Amino acid sequence: PWINVIKQHVDCVNTGLKNQMFILQSFILHQFMKKTEIKYDKKNDEHEKMLLEIWNFAFPTDKLNSRISTQWKILGFKEQDPAEEITNMLGFSCLHYVAQMHANVFSQIVTVHAGLGIRDYPVALTAFKIAESLFRLCESIKHSEECFSIFFENYLTVLEEIFVIMFKTFDRLWRSEGYTKGGEVGCVKSLEKIFKDVIHRAYSIKELEELTIERVPLLELDEAIPWGFSSPTVNLNPPPVMSKKPKKRRSRKHKHSQRPKSSSISSSIINPVTEKRTRAGSHRRIVTSLPEDDKPLFHKKRNRNT
Repeated sequence: PWINVIKQHVDCVNTGLKNQMFILQSFILHQFMKKTEIKYDKKNDEHEKMLLEIWNFAFPTDKLNSRISTQWKILGFKEQDPAEEITNMLGFSCLHYVAQMHANVFSQIVTVHAGLGIRDYPVALTAFKIAESLFRLCESIKHSEECFSIFFENYLTVLEEIFVIMFKTFDRLWRSEGYTKGGEVGCVKSLEKIFKDVIHRAYSIKELEELTIERVPLLELDEAIPWGFSSPTVNLNPPPVMSKKPKKRRSRKHKHSQRPKSSSISSSIINPVTEKRTRAGSHRRIVTSLPEDDKPLFHKKRNRNT
């Protein structure tokens, strides 16, 4: 395999070949690190397009209401205009890369942390801190005068792929160690320490991810839901919460303390002669009110069982 060839070239004693590989490695680092010198420009159409694409990659079914909106806070910005918080193009381009090339990973992390409350961390701003950590890692590699074979797997996007692994590892580290809001700096320092230890031992991106999983194992959520799953749609415009009127408590009375009122016709009997209503089921005699000459010779007593 090609990876074995790279290992042989890196470990070879041919000084000329190693110097050429070191020059290529320095070029890769330089191209990546010089992005810190480029500032975000609102008047640059390409920059604005990338910003809107980040939203669309994260929430393809939910449209952004406007360019300046409170919806950006869901992605982890604090201001309504995220351009005010983008210091340079290094972190911004890394954020755009993970949103574009690993949309499921990015969407999952954003969706999960949108509802964690105090356990939440601002995803976008934290991504900028992770990119700064990767920049410091690149500086240490640059001054080490050592060839790292991982840079020759796919030199065009190798550092962006390393950022994606750092991004995922940070999220696992945050949840496993129980960090809360405000702990981003401490978590990034722990992350940087892990990658300084494993970067020189990885010959490929896949091997680097395996080494980081050994240091920060997958959690139950990661094992149950693969990173490639389709994330659920987030309700970005939830309906206003209506205040409910408190229900009046009904006084509890003893069931025998009050007789039920008769409301139906079947609950009483109308005397066809007097047209007076008498309670149904009553054991009293029904006395007629006919004139004296028409009175019956006896009074009829109702059967209780009827």
